[in-house]
Amino acid sequence: MPHFIGIERLTFGPWQAFERAIHRFFVHAGFTECRLVGGPGDKGADILATKDGRLWVTQVKFRGAGVAVGESAVEEVVQAINWYSADEAVVATNQHFGPDAY
Repeated sequence: MPHFIGIERLTFGPWQAFERAIHRFFVHAGFTECRLVGGPGDKGADILATKDGRLWVTQVKFRGAGVAVGESAVEEVVQAINWYSADEAVVATNQHFGPDAY
């Protein structure tokens, strides 16, 4: 049986399962009020979570092999920071960041 965030999930997805795995990671890491909020009208956040009184917004990007995450993911999480008045932001991916994302 594969682990909840094993190599199979990271490689083959699907993106919804990868998003749920990142959500569970936050729960296991001691975050509270963890919510999946991704979808139409999410204002750039896929996951909201709180730890030590600080709100974290996360944008999750699942990509096929070798496909980089671009600037748009960073723009989305910046939008989420502003919309949700978040303290911290994360872009989580199973791949790598392209030069424009930096």
